[in-house]
Amino acid sequence: MTVRIQRSFRLGLLSGSGLVLALAVAGTVHAQEIVITAHPAAETLSAPTMAGSRLNLTPLETPSTVQVISGDSIRNWELLTVTDAVTRAPGFTSAGTPGNGGQAYSVRGFFGANSVAELFNGTQLFNAGGVVTYPFDPWNVDRIEMLYGPASVLYGSGAIGGALNVVPRNPDTNKEINDVEVGGGSYNTFHEAIDSTGPLGRGLAYRFDISNQSSNGWVQRSQSSSIAASGSLQWDATPQLRFKLSDDFGEIKPSSYEGTPLINGNQIVPGTQFLNYNIQSPEIDFRQNRIFLATNWQALPNLTFSNQLYDIYEYRRYLETYTFTYAPTTQTVKRTNYRNIDANQTQVGDHGFATYTQDIGGFKNEAVVGFDINQSRYDRFDNTNAAASYGGSSTVNALSFTPGTFATGAPQPLLHQYTDQVTQYDGFGEDRLSLTDQLSLVAGIRYDDYGVRRDDFIVHRILDQSYEAPGWHVGVVYMPVKDLSLYGQYSAATDPVTSFASQSVSNFGFGLSPGREWEAGVKQSLWNGQLQWTFDGYYIVKNNLLTTDPNNPSITDQVGQQSSRGIEGSVLWQITNQFSLDANGTVLNARFDSYNISSGGKSVSLAGYRPYMVPNQTANVHGYWDFNPQWQVRLGVQYVGDRFSDNTDISKMPAYTLLELGVRWIAMPGLKFDLRLSNVTNVTYAASNATGNTTQWILGEPRNVMLSVNKVF
Repeated sequence: MTVRIQRSFRLGLLSGSGLVLALAVAGTVHAQEIVITAHPAAETLSAPTMAGSRLNLTPLETPSTVQVISGDSIRNWELLTVTDAVTRAPGFTSAGTPGNGGQAYSVRGFFGANSVAELFNGTQLFNAGGVVTYPFDPWNVDRIEMLYGPASVLYGSGAIGGALNVVPRNPDTNKEINDVEVGGGSYNTFHEAIDSTGPLGRGLAYRFDISNQSSNGWVQRSQSSSIAASGSLQWDATPQLRFKLSDDFGEIKPSSYEGTPLINGNQIVPGTQFLNYNIQSPEIDFRQNRIFLATNWQALPNLTFSNQLYDIYEYRRYLETYTFTYAPTTQTVKRTNYRNIDANQTQVGDHGFATYTQDIGGFKNEAVVGFDINQSRYDRFDNTNAAASYGGSSTVNALSFTPGTFATGAPQPLLHQYTDQVTQYDGFGEDRLSLTDQLSLVAGIRYDDYGVRRDDFIVHRILDQSYEAPGWHVGVVYMPVKDLSLYGQYSAATDPVTSFASQSVSNFGFGLSPGREWEAGVKQSLWNGQLQWTFDGYYIVKNNLLTTDPNNPSITDQVGQQSSRGIEGSVLWQITNQFSLDANGTVLNARFDSYNISSGGKSVSLAGYRPYMVPNQTANVHGYWDFNPQWQVRLGVQYVGDRFSDNTDISKMPAYTLLELGVRWIAMPGLKFDLRLSNVTNVTYAASNATGNTTQWILGEPRNVMLSVNKVF
């Protein structure tokens, strides 16, 4: 008997989502495929997604701007944080700091966790103090869904600017797959990760992910580390009934670098770029665990039920100083805001909805009706004084200093400050009526009832506040030809004036801030998804900001207004089998229309000023060249326009452009090496200043390199 083994390579297009390199071995049961995602495309515009609706519409069928970035694309880029992935999408920019968990974003002219909602697996933790800490590692991510503009119908109050939802990977019910990756790079940065999934028999399947990261940091004494572990067990009890139990844990100890001091609010003090002005042994630690039990039941061919029970726990720890002010005459840095925080938060809830499809008067109709019920409890110990500010101070030489201990600043003692409890009840509905094959109407409505109770242990009083938060949208989609969509939408939503879970005494009594948006756009997919493009324009107005009384600066009113208008565009183009391009850009005008602050005992109008941490222009361009079936070269450019360090528009953070290069080599099927060089031109730039002051900037990472090895078996 003669046995012949024939090997052949195939290079082709895979549904518009990337290139496929396949090693086919004649006589074997299957061919092994290695997917090289050529661009960070949203899933094709014709693929259903839950990003903008629970009706499981495709982006072409959704009357709003949505982006979906696949986890495979993120991992093929060798990105190590969710933030790195999100900021490649149109209009999203980072304003992360160690203090806010590193995951604060700006989009469409609005900034922070109380205007840009951040969710994991469709569930939003009531952030305390605008801090979001999970998820941070993209290793276990299936996709990141982004909805632009008011998202209250989907997620409740706190999403006027937009929302992003990180969806974890599910168990694979068909085959066993194991994926191992190790990497190392500049500043002793290391990354190790394992993913394992597969069927267990009798309708059971599992998935387990664990990822570890560590780095010495590019600033002195700025070590960081993190670990993320996720496990899930899925049971297909019948073809119509599925259960999934999952547990997701993450702990991150970010760098203690809180910023570099400035001269006149816009110049870095010479010689301080790589210095860390925090104390000798700071503590910044965030831990979170999320348990989910999801149920999906296809009760009838046209009726499905989905439900998700969850239990979330978060721990937060700070021991540091984080405000630095440079004195030119003495060449010293004064360190203030010595904070000592120990906080715990729990949130339990249930989220469910039913989807029903039924013709009405000869027209196809799809409807969703659902609910959310949850309760959050936030316990906070810290050293804030009665004026709700952190005490303590110390002064050090700007260029040569001993960091000193926390006790050096003589701060107030750690005390049990308060407990905040938030209870939420809501009902929502969505509907899509197809008037013709080309024309459809999509509408949604939601009503939230929030109850906030604060037990204050310093002044010994209890405060209660309730909020009613309606939200709705109505839109039209017209598809004159296949895969071309014209749409328009009006939506209304609300933002809290501060974080529900840490409502301060001074903010009790104020209502929510309502917002509304008009949006119109066009989307198209050509040549089986090889070319996809989108373009949209919008106008958002948010009312009832907290503003000082023009006649009495000691009085705070809720009458202000903020607005933003702009355009966004994106192009994903598989030019040839070897070349592909991904580009997007935004131009906007964000401003306060009516807003006063107290300055020097006087009320000062900031009408016409731009809100801080909001750039008016952003752009991303990434090109990919697969010059050989085993080799890929990548080139990326990211541009972020200038931003301001505070709302007075005095301290301007200059615009910056970052260049990135990457090379991937597939040594053999299932084994690849990847080299990534970031900030190639070694630009010094201000990455963030989320503290709202003009004394310091958090600088971005200098030129750095990362080499990783990945094995799939």
